[in-house]
Amino acid sequence: MTYTSRDRDRGRLAVTAVTGLGAVGALTATGWLSGVAAADFSAQQAPADDGGSATGAADRRPRKPVLRERPYLTRVTVRYVRPEAPTAPAPTSGTPASPAPVSTPAPAPVPSSSSGSSSGSSGSSGSSGSSGSGSAPAAPSSGS
Repeated sequence: MTYTSRDRDRGRLAVTAVTGLGAVGALTATGWLSGVAAADFSAQQAPADDGGSATGAADRRPRKPVLRERPYLTRVTVRYVRPEAPTAPAPTSGTPASPAPVSTPAPAPVPSSSSGSSSGSSGSSGSSGSSGSGSAPAAPSSGS
């Protein structure tokens, strides 16, 4: 005999039915056990009524609590705590733990002196290029 989709669907239906019945049975049993336990507990908590006791009714009445003033007691314990070794004070918020290094300003440039010996050429001493910096060379004189 071959296994068909119809057989598969019947098997799934059987598993679903058994699972559902098991869940319903478990819930029913849990409810029944809870009810039996609650009835047993209430039977234990109910006082035994003998019928002939006159104090039985008085015992069931709730008693009023007796209120009284209790004395107030204040206890103070003073303890002085000293550090074992001196410590540095902790930095407060917003201030650095160590001061920032201070940078020293660069030394001022030494001015160049123009009173030194001249090699006969007028203009700036140094490189002779047309960089645009420095004074312009003097015009040649036309008189000789």
